Amino acid sequence: MEGNVWRPTHVTAEQMEERRLTAAVLLRQGQFSQAEIAQHVGVSRASVCRWAATLVQEGPRGLEARPNLGPPPRLDEKAWTRLSRLLDRGAIAAGFATERWTLNRIAAVIEREFGV
Repeated sequence: MEGNVWRPTHVTAEQMEERRLTAAVLLRQGQFSQAEIAQHVGVSRASVCRWAATLVQEGPRGLEARPNLGPPPRLDEKAWTRLSRLLDRGAIAAGFATERWTLNRIAAVIEREFGV
């Protein structure tokens, strides 16, 4: 495995999953130490140690990429529809001095109308 080190400048979720699954194959083969596997896939030994524990507890599926969905939305579909109507009426109708919508004004409307 020497000389074969993977170190891209940007790693996608798919590449990170591939790296974890590659490490899983090497761990299961049992021919290399965690330090050697870490060097081969370009991560810390602690990462490989964590992956090894996940592999034991959850199997290879535990190393698959999980979507990062972020926090749940605070406005439902009905609220978005209502907000759209409020914005369509214009900033003056919403209580502002000019028709210019700014992020701060939109945030103020959302807070006032929806408590968010």
